[in-house]
Amino acid sequence: MERLYKYTNAESGINYYLCRQQLCFTSVRHLNDPVEAIPDCTHLLELSREHRTQNLGSELREQGFVDAPDDSFDKLRKHLESTGELQTSDAYEAVVCWRYFGNILRNIGVLSLSACPRIPLMWSHYADMSGLTLGFSTKSEIISGRNALKLDGPQQVNYQESRHPYTSPGIDVAALALQKGKFWEYENEYRCFREIQGDDERVVLEFQREDLEDIIMGCAMSLSNALHVQKLREEKYPHASLQIAYPSPKEYEVDLCPAPTDIDLFKGFFTDETRAYADEVLERHRAQPSDFAQ
Repeated sequence: MERLYKYTNAESGINYYLCRQQLCFTSVRHLNDPVEAIPDCTHLLELSREHRTQNLGSELREQGFVDAPDDSFDKLRKHLESTGELQTSDAYEAVVCWRYFGNILRNIGVLSLSACPRIPLMWSHYADMSGLTLGFSTKSEIISGRNALKLDGPQQVNYQESRHPYTSPGIDVAALALQKGKFWEYENEYRCFREIQGDDERVVLEFQREDLEDIIMGCAMSLSNALHVQKLREEKYPHASLQIAYPSPKEYEVDLCPAPTDIDLFKGFFTDETRAYADEVLERHRAQPSDFAQ
């Protein structure tokens, strides 16, 4: 794998990635998936529930809910179930676990990349077809270097139906940081890690110009942004390919084409000229419905 891709909106892509040559590693607990980076906490919840039972046992016995220590848990459970407090208590403990593991991983910064620049959902979620996808060489020091988890190079995310088990005091930080729900599999994600110092929530590193090898503009980008990207590519990244992403006319896919060198044709991709031409074609088809049917 020679390249990995960063999907981004136009503002961040131009101002931070292309102008400042910056890559941002964000704390794990601030990623956009609210249910990742947590192990299967069932065992912890059971221990916590047992602890709550023991602490409340003497008080409940005085109230007649528990007759003997041996059956205190069962009777307490029945009591809490009858009052609705059992579910509330378990939910509270689950939130405690979520915050606990979030704090453990807070100093691990993540740079999320994808192995493919043509994923429609990625364009929709992160670049909106008006943004950019930037292809970085996997030989880049930022991407290939030894990371905060003491792993070399980008690490492929492991997509699973169930959470990573937690049954002992030892915490496999790498497993937590690299496992996500199966429903994210379409992202084809790879992650790079850096340690975050102090109370910061991210770490920003500067990449070398030669690290950037592909610049892909969404066809819905504004003309002013497209011209800005074109100028930055000429001035700073002449070695990088400049491409345009557009919806495939046949499949539910995103296709790529080289950006035209002819300036008028280039502008046409990002102005109402294409819309006017589409209206013209539609009118012609309406006038000749038999041709349209063919």
